[in-house]
Amino acid sequence: MRVEGTITSGCGRHAELHVPGYHDIPQATADWPTVVCPGSLNIAVDPNVINAIEEGKFPSPTFEIEQGQFGNNRLTPTETMPRRGVGRVWRALLESNGHSIGCWVLRRYGSRMSKALEIVSEEHLRTRCQLKDGQAAVVRFV
Repeated sequence: MRVEGTITSGCGRHAELHVPGYHDIPQATADWPTVVCPGSLNIAVDPNVINAIEEGKFPSPTFEIEQGQFGNNRLTPTETMPRRGVGRVWRALLESNGHSIGCWVLRRYGSRMSKALEIVSEEHLRTRCQLKDGQAAVVRFV
């Protein structure tokens, strides 16, 4: 699955969310980072992409991170949304600015991010790949 988009500034409070590393979540795959860089890189995408993810029309996630495994997860379960705050994680490849780098798409149930994918990595991707707002990006779900 290939998704095109544009690098954009953060819209939420993902920098305050602690995403657990490999040793903190037993369900993680062996290539999940030991330490996940704080924050996320946002890729503005067609809202239909986000709708497809929410409607289950995307490939299955590589694994999920339970709501309570995150630190400072402000998305908490509700009676009508018991999985609110659970993170779905997809292995991905980010292509932008002449770079191609492995990363992860992270989407929590109940997120209000309706026009962007959140990308996490063990590295600060803006610095590593010299990324700036407005640059084209391709995310390949692998």
